Amino acid sequence: MNIGSICNTEAATICANATLSKAAQLLSTGYADAVVVIASAVPRPTAIGIVTYRDIHAVMSQTSDLDSVRILDVLDRNPLTLNEEEDIEGAMLKLRARGARYAPVIGRGGTLRGLVSLDRLLGCRAMGLQFRSAALVESTYK
Repeated sequence: MNIGSICNTEAATICANATLSKAAQLLSTGYADAVVVIASAVPRPTAIGIVTYRDIHAVMSQTSDLDSVRILDVLDRNPLTLNEEEDIEGAMLKLRARGARYAPVIGRGGTLRGLVSLDRLLGCRAMGLQFRSAALVESTYK
């Protein structure tokens, strides 16, 4: 199973030139735990990173005026993105190596496919293990 088949394809997005205040508003709706940052608002956007509550809290330790800080100013210059064809194990290893809980999933041509979380990957992996062990038990007792 690849992550393109399990990612959230309706991920919240925001343009890189928007303010952190706007990202905080999107996160506070409860619709998303992370917002995918895109280069520009086009039908097939390119993901260039993500913004999470952790990012916003880090900036708030320096300033409370989130309207004065653009997302582009605080965006990781080496963002983690995952290819839609990547398997669950590989994606989990990359997230863990970065200490990240979320990553944008990109498709062919670098276009945004969706967002995946470590929690979702762990859940899918657990379901796969559950199904494999059930099949093993079933074949053992036939």
